[in-house]
Amino acid sequence: LEANDHYPGQRGEGSSVAFALRTGPATLLSLSPEPEGWVLAWAPGEIVETRYDDMRGPNGMFRFESGPSGEAISRWIMSGATHHNALAPGHLDIEVPVLAQALGIRHARV
Repeated sequence: LEANDHYPGQRGEGSSVAFALRTGPATLLSLSPEPEGWVLAWAPGEIVETRYDDMRGPNGMFRFESGPSGEAISRWIMSGATHHNALAPGHLDIEVPVLAQALGIRHARV
């Protein structure tokens, strides 16, 4: 736990959980509302750097598997992914479509 002056409480600094992410294969995930229901976006890639202390939370640099960063991030945004997303270790190309189908929602691989 670390003091976090980005989110102060009534009695001073708030707190946040901060830790380094494990580098290597990972999948970025975002569950977002859309007019027709929900979309589960995912992008396989890798964590290539980790832990920027000034952010005071878990963070890292993600490299998309699907191509150059500018093009990949444009596809990520167009998928409907939100600013806050999840990160899972490993590549989940089999699991995510199965989950989306079980939930009856659209999925988008980036």
